[in-house]
Amino acid sequence: MDDRLVLVDTNVLLSASTPARVEHGDALRILNQWPKEEFRLCTSGQILGEYLVVATRPSIRTDSHCPRRMPPRTSIGCERECFF
Repeated sequence: MDDRLVLVDTNVLLSASTPARVEHGDALRILNQWPKEEFRLCTSGQILGEYLVVATRPSIRTDSHCPRRMPPRTSIGCERECFF
C-alpha cells in the first residue's frame, strides 16, 4: 500500500475553487504544496461528478441575507449556511 497516496474529496475541490470559503487557503495548500512534499493526490470519477453537480447548480438560500437564487459562483461564497 502507498502511504503517500491521498484521496482529494469533493469539499477540497469546492473550497479550492471558491475563494469565499473559509477553507479556501487550506485547500489550495493541499493541491499546490502536498505534491511537492511527495504526496500523490488522486480523485475518482464519482468525486469529480459530485464536484461538477455542486459547482454548477444554483443554490437556494435559507437566510435573510442572501437572495433566494443566485448564480453558483456568487452563491457558494455566502458566509451563512447554504443548501446546495
